[in-house]
Amino acid sequence: MKEEALSLKSYKIEQEIKSLNFLTPFIELFDTYIYGDLEIDPFSKFTTEFQSNYWYIQYHLLKDKKVYVDDTLQSFFKEENINIIWFQITDENTFKIRCVDGIWFVEVLKLTNQLVCIISSLDLKI
Repeated sequence: MKEEALSLKSYKIEQEIKSLNFLTPFIELFDTYIYGDLEIDPFSKFTTEFQSNYWYIQYHLLKDKKVYVDDTLQSFFKEENINIIWFQITDENTFKIRCVDGIWFVEVLKLTNQLVCIISSLDLKI
């Protein structure tokens, strides 16, 4: 993806994603929140740490409608080989990334140099 092609709109991610680890740069640079619906299934089985984080997030999504992503949730984004069905993350200002029925989208809400660098460095087929 070329930097100059990025604009304020929604992009479909064309590659298969089986881990949330590609979100790490977003989490490190922006104050992010998981919100909305969350549904993730294991292809084999979840690690205990992931299960713990998953149910913690589910509880707070039901209670508060969003969960702030802090250091305690790091293992959630490191789990490999997962089937992500519904997932949404945002900083509520610059970007929104969502998975709807297994299809991923990146919505650019505010164009910043940091966001352009992150999206470009991921080498996503958008």
